[in-house]
Amino acid sequence: MIQIAITLVILVLAAIFDLKYRRIPNYLTLPAVVSGLILNLYFSGWAGLQDAFTGALLGAALLFIPFALRGIGAGDVKLLAAVGALNGMNFVFFVFLYSAVAGGIMAIVVLLGKKLFPALFTTAMIFQNGLAASGGSEKASLTLGVKIPYGLAILAGTTAAWLLR
Repeated sequence: MIQIAITLVILVLAAIFDLKYRRIPNYLTLPAVVSGLILNLYFSGWAGLQDAFTGALLGAALLFIPFALRGIGAGDVKLLAAVGALNGMNFVFFVFLYSAVAGGIMAIVVLLGKKLFPALFTTAMIFQNGLAASGGSEKASLTLGVKIPYGLAILAGTTAAWLLR
């Protein structure tokens, strides 16, 4: 199905951007939302459009509170909305749940790594700060806090939702 292929490409690109730049660009997420609406209208008619629209709204709504609390970025919200637009309302709910589990595991790994390997994290922070000072992203120096690239968690959650369907 073309929606799955588009979803996979968008998620992989978003995860790469999130890992590298700590942001997910609008030029990935917004066309994915529009594509989801159009494709679902084409393949399933008005019912498909309604499912895509409610999927996008639900995807955005599920991450609104974490976004409002500054736990995740707007790109993560738009990425989950894109998954909802492409795959529908029921699917995006399970993606949300599996992504939360994946994100929690990622956060635990980061926190344990900081405790168990402080020298490694100090070296990585120096490297990150050096990148930021040399013209890299300003957010690069913040990547070693408790923040994780949630786009990667959404990729993992979507993969789990497909596999466990």
